[in-house]
Amino acid sequence: ELLLILDADNEVWPTAIERLVAALDGDPRAGFAYPILQMHRDGEPHGLLSYAAWDPAVLARRNPVDAFALIRATFLNELGGYTEDVRLLGWEDYDLWCRVAAAGGHGVQVPQILARYRMGESSMLSLTDIDVSAMRALLRERYPTVMGTDPYP
Repeated sequence: ELLLILDADNEVWPTAIERLVAALDGDPRAGFAYPILQMHRDGEPHGLLSYAAWDPAVLARRNPVDAFALIRATFLNELGGYTEDVRLLGWEDYDLWCRVAAAGGHGVQVPQILARYRMGESSMLSLTDIDVSAMRALLRERYPTVMGTDPYP
């Protein structure tokens, strides 16, 4: 019924699942719930991920939601699951959130730090954010109403 999506670089707090389930119970129309994640490098705080409430307008500028989310299985199936387009390797979650917005769906944020993301030289963020122009162009092509048609500055 519910799928917990997390990367190998995520560390989940013991109360995370309970609070994410409660958020979905509190908003039956939400397709997914996500918490704030603390980024860390070598155990030292290094910023936050998923720190804002769901806002599709933000998707045109950046991916506001980390991959770590609790998703309703029926919702994910209705959207067609995650993309298998190899050109979007590492950007599958961004693609999914764009598809959610394009379909008029939404997620609910739990405004608490319930997990951590370990940053390192080989973390997904460090590898996928080297050159984002091709990825953004592909997302604009796939989701013009969400991403807009003008090139990202």
